[in-house]
Amino acid sequence: MKNIFIIIAFLVSFLEASQIEWHKSYEDVIKTSTEDQKMIMLFITGEDCKFCAKLKDETFKDPDIIKEITNKYHCVEVTKDEDTYPKKFTAKGVPTIYFLTPKQEVIDYTLGYYDAEEFGYILSAAQRRYKKIKDTK
Repeated sequence: MKNIFIIIAFLVSFLEASQIEWHKSYEDVIKTSTEDQKMIMLFITGEDCKFCAKLKDETFKDPDIIKEITNKYHCVEVTKDEDTYPKKFTAKGVPTIYFLTPKQEVIDYTLGYYDAEEFGYILSAAQRRYKKIKDTK
């Protein structure tokens, strides 16, 4: 009986972190981030963007990336020129990803596709910058 409980607990914890949780709207991600002070990852996509699809299908499915994003970020995906989000976050091309503080200050942004290893470095750099911002306030 104890073994069954351990297996179930393991499966539940695995399933919870097996994908990135995307908020339904920009407003929703701001509200949630303000409450727990996690950073925001704003993913601006395009309707027929092959590199956006590649990011979602490859990089965002990497277990290490999922774990890092799940622990440190609230995420929202918006479609350029279609969804509602502040226009101060421009996207000259897609995919564009902004890393924001809960107060919507830009920590960093990136344009284009990155594999999991490269994206891991980008996440780490954004986290270091956010820590520096928090430490100076």
